[in-house]
Amino acid sequence: MISYGVRFHVLGPVEAIYDGRSLPLGGPQQRAVLALLLAQAGQVVSTERIIAQLWGDDAPATARALVQGCVAGLRRVLHAGGEECLISRPPGYLVRGELDVDRFEQLVAAAEQAEPEHAARLLRQALQLWRGPAYDGVVVDVCTAEAARLAERRLTAVDRRIEVDLRLGRHAEVIAELGDLVREHPLREGLWAHLMTALHRAGRRAEALDAYRRIRSALVDELGVEPGAALREVHREVLKGGSVPRESRSPVPAQLPAAAAGFTGRAEHLRTLDALLDDAEPGVLPVVVICGSAGVGKTSLAVRWAHTVRERFPGGQLHVDLRGYATTPPLRPLEALTGFLTALGLPAERIPAGVDEAAAVYRSLLAGREVLVVLDNARSAEQVRPLLPGGPAGMVVVTSRDALGGLVAEYGAVPLGLDVLAPGEAAVLLTRVLGPNRTSAEPAAVTALAELCARLPLALRIAAANLATSPRRTVAGYVAELEAGNRLGGLAVRSDDRLAVRTAFDLSYADLPERAREVFRGFGIVPGVDLTADDAGDLLDIARADAGRLLARLAAVHLVDEHADGRYRCHDLLRLYAAERAEAEDPAGVRDGAVARLLASYVQRTRAAGDLLAPHMLRLAGEVPGHFVGPAAFDEPAALAWLEAERHNLVLAVQHAAASGPRRLALLLADALRCYFHLRRYTGDWLAVATVALDAARQDGDLAGQAAARHSLGTAHRSVGEHRDALRHYLIGLRLARQCGWQEHEATALGNIGIVCRKLGRLTLAARRLDHALQIDRRLHRRAGEANNLSLYADVLLEMGRLADAGEQFTAALKLNAELGSRHGEALAHTGLAQVHRELGRYDEAREHLDSAMDRYTQVGDRDGVAVTHCGLAALECALGRSGPARDQAAAGLLLAGETGDRETEAIARNALGDADVLAGDHPGAAGHYRLARALAAETRSLRPECAALLGLAVATPDRLAAEDLARQALGIAETARLEVVVGLAHSTLAGVYRVGGQSRLADRHERAAAASRATSGHRVHAPVGHDRSSQPTGG
Repeated sequence: MISYGVRFHVLGPVEAIYDGRSLPLGGPQQRAVLALLLAQAGQVVSTERIIAQLWGDDAPATARALVQGCVAGLRRVLHAGGEECLISRPPGYLVRGELDVDRFEQLVAAAEQAEPEHAARLLRQALQLWRGPAYDGVVVDVCTAEAARLAERRLTAVDRRIEVDLRLGRHAEVIAELGDLVREHPLREGLWAHLMTALHRAGRRAEALDAYRRIRSALVDELGVEPGAALREVHREVLKGGSVPRESRSPVPAQLPAAAAGFTGRAEHLRTLDALLDDAEPGVLPVVVICGSAGVGKTSLAVRWAHTVRERFPGGQLHVDLRGYATTPPLRPLEALTGFLTALGLPAERIPAGVDEAAAVYRSLLAGREVLVVLDNARSAEQVRPLLPGGPAGMVVVTSRDALGGLVAEYGAVPLGLDVLAPGEAAVLLTRVLGPNRTSAEPAAVTALAELCARLPLALRIAAANLATSPRRTVAGYVAELEAGNRLGGLAVRSDDRLAVRTAFDLSYADLPERAREVFRGFGIVPGVDLTADDAGDLLDIARADAGRLLARLAAVHLVDEHADGRYRCHDLLRLYAAERAEAEDPAGVRDGAVARLLASYVQRTRAAGDLLAPHMLRLAGEVPGHFVGPAAFDEPAALAWLEAERHNLVLAVQHAAASGPRRLALLLADALRCYFHLRRYTGDWLAVATVALDAARQDGDLAGQAAARHSLGTAHRSVGEHRDALRHYLIGLRLARQCGWQEHEATALGNIGIVCRKLGRLTLAARRLDHALQIDRRLHRRAGEANNLSLYADVLLEMGRLADAGEQFTAALKLNAELGSRHGEALAHTGLAQVHRELGRYDEAREHLDSAMDRYTQVGDRDGVAVTHCGLAALECALGRSGPARDQAAAGLLLAGETGDRETEAIARNALGDADVLAGDHPGAAGHYRLARALAAETRSLRPECAALLGLAVATPDRLAAEDLARQALGIAETARLEVVVGLAHSTLAGVYRVGGQSRLADRHERAAAASRATSGHRVHAPVGHDRSSQPTGG
């Protein structure tokens, strides 16, 4: 079994290994604490015992603290390894984890029960775990005693391994090793007996007798004793002089083909293969299936690894090409067995004619032998089963385009999937074949060539071979040929038909049933990057379950890759091949109809998701024909998850439909995506999709489609603070809506114009636009539009300082959204009510509304709404005097604002961080945040955040005159824009500045003005905390 946790090594220097790397264990004292715990692993070691072992009677007064410090340091390191290995348990500590000592003992114990060949292999594995003396470098009594015990255990294992080797007739191989051992342990009689036996069986009788004389002299001279009975018995056997019977040796096959030159990458796969061999469960034959698509390098990996470990298989290495995917018929198991039995020395006349009988003889010959069997290019589990050894002594490596699940189920085979090379690895492979001079001269072309080859090893080698045989040809020239012409045709070695990418793919494709071929061809015609069972069902107009089974079949033979749960894709060359097959086998009408079905399904599902997440948003009217196998309904998490997973496909689908038709589906899908893009703020994709939709609508003369695209473009620009561009698109959209009589869109456009006017400080105009929008919504009985525009109107009232009126409108909007089931609309209303209550000093109510808003924004996936709510919570914590929680909330808001690209929200979050720093007394830090907020707000013409930044700077700056100027700037902006709450805050700030400067008369005047402002609006906030806004509007 493979363990992926922390491993502890004590058979040598003490180490902790995680993910193939050694963890830094600190200084000698910290390392000694770990060693002490490992020497008693699984047991609690008291703190007092640790102190006694480390210092004895000279323990310092700080000994307990020093131990605790060592434990804390070790915990930090070991926790980085992903496991809780060091545990506190009164009266001390214990370590638990995988130790190399345990593995050593398991292997030695298993060897006692194994056949000689397998026992020798197990003992060699056990001894290979030793990297030096146990607990090397640790001078602690307990560890020293344990090291002595383990040294004896090691020597016993060596003795046992040599004994087994002698039984297997390997006397010549062990003589040199035994010579070293008897010099190191000159009085160990068992080793001398083995040496005498090995020398005698190797025909070196005189040397064997000399060895006896030397050990007898040493025993008599140093201990005064004669050799023991066992050694005397070996001496008598040698004196008899006759030849000692030796076991007959079978031929040792060495059938591995040459490793491919220029092998590159696959380091992780090589480590996995090593681990499968090193950690094989005792008594179980390790079997691994290296699987992947045609040309991905399965054979190269298997052969390369086999060569690196062949010395660990003294019984030999068997290899056969089973021709599972070849132009000739697959090799029958009996043919493979015949070749193996011949290599193992069985005469032709003794090889059975039946597969079962031949397999039985094969298993008998391999019993107890450490043989590596490489079964290359297997077609099926049925082809492999008769070729598996019966015992656990060897190892089997299978390569196949199929995952061979039957072997996994029956024999516990480990599937090891291969993908294309990483970009750097692909470049290295090309360099190794072409030479560094050639590739370094054209690095960009080399990178382009690797991508044109999809980083598929076969394609890379073919491309490199074509260039290597044409030394005057440039890499850039070859790249241009492949880009301009038939790429699959260009990736072939002209003199060898077998070395062609298309030929390799043909063999896999030909093996598929017809329905699976149809699904595969679908990958060549779809605009997106992957397919699900729903997508494939819509594409081919078949049941979802059938589509899922066919996709799984394609994945099993690695024509496609299940890169995420239920999502399938193939690399670029396979997509090209699929497109070739589709063009050759499917009429154009069939291809176009299939893509149109998929696009229509995308529209249906995107609309269903959007209607659930933001039901108040206006939709472009248009029926989608057809019946689809995909889910027609979602819950909110499923809707959001589907949109996230399909995002790139949906963007590509809009672009495809706009370019190739049906253009109407491009318009409908782009419009349906507006809700998702608004919630998740993928602004680059949003602008691209809306621009494509606008161009398509213009081509068709579709006024409603143009209005919808303008709406989307306006909201995308508004989401990143580009208010002027947003207003331009909204105004054009309003005109188009009126031209085509789309009254619902007219109300939505007026509402969006109201949002921008409010942000630009034109509150009266904003109120008029929103009042007009509400009139249209009510006339049309469009309750969703009314609910949204009520919240937007309340935002304006809040900015004007009419807090009570704003609260009434937000409450009405909340009620209407609740009736409509619009959680997003509820979130907006809760956000506005939270600010109303906070500015009225009702902090408990404010927190309840913010918590409700956060729940709803999270449910529908509105990232900017979550960011704004974090900023609202930061403002509330500041109002309550809690700088730490305020900073945490503001930091969370800033992080999300950065991800979404909303510069206005980023300005709000920066102001919140500044307020938290002021509260904590860090005025320089606060000033830095306020300056950044001011710049962001000025860029986006966001007046309230700009005023908040100015007032914050006035508080944070030590220069009184500068503070006065900053506060007056904020007051001027607020008075011009009629931001009544901010007017009151500015007067309060100026009063504070003048009071500090000893100008009591001016301070009193501004305090009276602030009180008058508070009386008008009802707000009770005295500090400059106007860094949030009432809500994060969506428009319609």
